[in-house]
Amino acid sequence: MKTKKLIYILLISAVLIVLSFGFYHYRISKQDEANLAIIIAEEHLQKYVHNAFPNVDFFSIVEKIEVVEGECEANHYWKRWNKTPIESPSKHQCWIVKFYYPGPAEDSHLAVYVDKDTNEVIGGTQTR
Repeated sequence: MKTKKLIYILLISAVLIVLSFGFYHYRISKQDEANLAIIIAEEHLQKYVHNAFPNVDFFSIVEKIEVVEGECEANHYWKRWNKTPIESPSKHQCWIVKFYYPGPAEDSHLAVYVDKDTNEVIGGTQTR
């Protein structure tokens, strides 16, 4: 997991270096965008996942990570742990990053919604 993260960081750093030299015609691939979304989601969960998994290193039990594109509501799920979700009147184009783990439900996972335009985490969900 740490090796993957290092590779992603190096890849994103290389892209940023190319962009900083004025090569603005370079198009970041969808795979690069998805990899960046994984890094953003992991960093966000580091702050909040202990609420859902006390006394467990969550990332050590992750079996699979999946990224899909979709529409999401800005419910701020992880920041508002165990509070009423915020209902968002609008949908955002997002990367939905799913972290699968062995749990009570089939395909148990945590999801983090990363806005495609801003690269900000706007919400998520969890299977129960």
